[in-house]
Amino acid sequence: MSRRHHPATADALTFEERRAHARRERQRVNVRLRDLAMVAGDGDEPGAGWRPERRHEFSTPSYRREWRHWKQPFWKRRSASRRERAVLERAVAG
Repeated sequence: MSRRHHPATADALTFEERRAHARRERQRVNVRLRDLAMVAGDGDEPGAGWRPERRHEFSTPSYRREWRHWKQPFWKRRSASRRERAVLERAVAG
């Protein structure tokens, strides 16, 4: 793609440098916000009640996923045994 609309400094910074710069900027903003909170309030940061609510509640732990039964070995064994039984029944009946 063309670099015509990108600033010249974009080529000069590596991935690590851009990451470090973003981290320094976040740290600077957080320190400034903390200082403002100390000046404006009683020195305490806002508690858990200040945080916005989550968009959804987690009903099950993240490590417990619903597994697909048709992908499990026992289900494949069951399907194979049903198929074999059907072949035997057709052979006996026919």
